[in-house]
Amino acid sequence: VVFPTVIALAQELGASEEELQTSFIVGSEIAYVLADICTHQHYFDGWWSTVTFGLVGATAAAAKLLGCNHAQTAQAIGLAAAAAGGGKSVFGTHAKPFLVGEAAQRAILFARFTASGLTGPKASFSGGTGFFHLLNNDISRTNEVETLGQCWRLIEPGLMVKRYPVCSAAHAVIEEIARLTFETGLVPDSIDTILVEIPELVRISLVYDKPKTPSEAQFSLPFVAACAVRQGTVRLSDLSKEFLGSSVQQTLMQKTQITVADDLSTEKMRQRFPESARVEIKLKDGSSRTGFCGEAYGMPKNPLKDTDFYLKLKECIVFAGRTEVSDMLERDVLQLAEQLMGKIPNNPICSLSKGGEQTNVYKEK
Repeated sequence: VVFPTVIALAQELGASEEELQTSFIVGSEIAYVLADICTHQHYFDGWWSTVTFGLVGATAAAAKLLGCNHAQTAQAIGLAAAAAGGGKSVFGTHAKPFLVGEAAQRAILFARFTASGLTGPKASFSGGTGFFHLLNNDISRTNEVETLGQCWRLIEPGLMVKRYPVCSAAHAVIEEIARLTFETGLVPDSIDTILVEIPELVRISLVYDKPKTPSEAQFSLPFVAACAVRQGTVRLSDLSKEFLGSSVQQTLMQKTQITVADDLSTEKMRQRFPESARVEIKLKDGSSRTGFCGEAYGMPKNPLKDTDFYLKLKECIVFAGRTEVSDMLERDVLQLAEQLMGKIPNNPICSLSKGGEQTNVYKEK
């Protein structure tokens, strides 16, 4: 949520690359410290932290870019906290990416609201009407605030970069199954059962055991397990109705059995390996193969190499049909964004379609 916010606003304002990076750091660190304050409990209670924490962080980032003073920034953050919400029920639907963009849009609106001189709430986190009470059952490790500017979460523990176009909770599963099957040349027909043990945190994220759409497949452990057996990865092109409905894919998915393991769900394991997987591949000849993956490639302690990061970026751009972008690695972030998405007008408008024509409903001076 933070990054699209700063990209859009920096483009509009003509901000520098340094200003963009600074605002991104501000917004990210605030989103992550809020997450540390709320603990995993927030996610377990059904809230979608990408939107609830991301909206607050993105609003702070937008306020930074807009040059808000201390009071305006505090009020903007307070407004975001008062307006925050978003449930994990959107998983597996088009509403999930939509809400990311909608949250980024609101973040800019909230920052503009207070930058214009209008007032927002200053105390939206504590008390009976606050964020921690309403959205987190009064759990709040507020001492984490003191670490802002001292502990940089973008560095420690660092960011995860998803290697596959599915929920991060599925990545360890993909890699361990691929290691035990595809990478050793195992033929899918020789597999009798795929047994997967996962933490509770993973189970509440991968909720579609029988996905019916590509969006649901992104949150399906059987789907990614079958992909790992067949090709050792999950590709963007796999997220289609045809691939999902193929007989080979469906047969492998039906061989997958899932169990929540208590020993992988402890607080200690949650801190160390929150999205781990233990796998046993049972073969038709009676033999079996077992393995454990604590942290997938791309996770903070097992970071993606720059070459693989750029390869992923290229694959995404080509998949989106923008094959003309060949020199993107020589461009800075704003230049790349402009080439990929086009430069927005100097006077941005919000418009509605009416009879095939664009009707302006709001124009900002």
